[in-house]
Amino acid sequence: MENIDLNTSLTPLEKAHTYDRVLGFKLGTTDPELWHQGDPSASETEVKKELRQKEEFDQYREILKTWVQYFNRMDQKTTGELKALLDEYGMDALKKQITRYADIGAMGMEPSKILDLIEQ
Repeated sequence: MENIDLNTSLTPLEKAHTYDRVLGFKLGTTDPELWHQGDPSASETEVKKELRQKEEFDQYREILKTWVQYFNRMDQKTTGELKALLDEYGMDALKKQITRYADIGAMGMEPSKILDLIEQ
């Protein structure tokens, strides 16, 4: 995902479509505005909103990378559930739980069961 972000030859729309393909989403799911450089005439509120959205996106991307690192499986349902858990518990707590279940050998479990255990 970092290679996609850092690829200067891709337009924001191409980056968004590449994210969709890598994560198994329907094309058009990822907002290409996440790579928007920001309008210098934008108000301070808009800039803060853009920065908050970028931070949330970066956290989501980090959680997805952590999940794939430990469980090497990803589907659209899993990504949606991870997003909901991230929104509810925050990145640090969720990352800690993913690592915890990876350490205790949950590798053979179905992703939905692992996510249920994390939520509990």
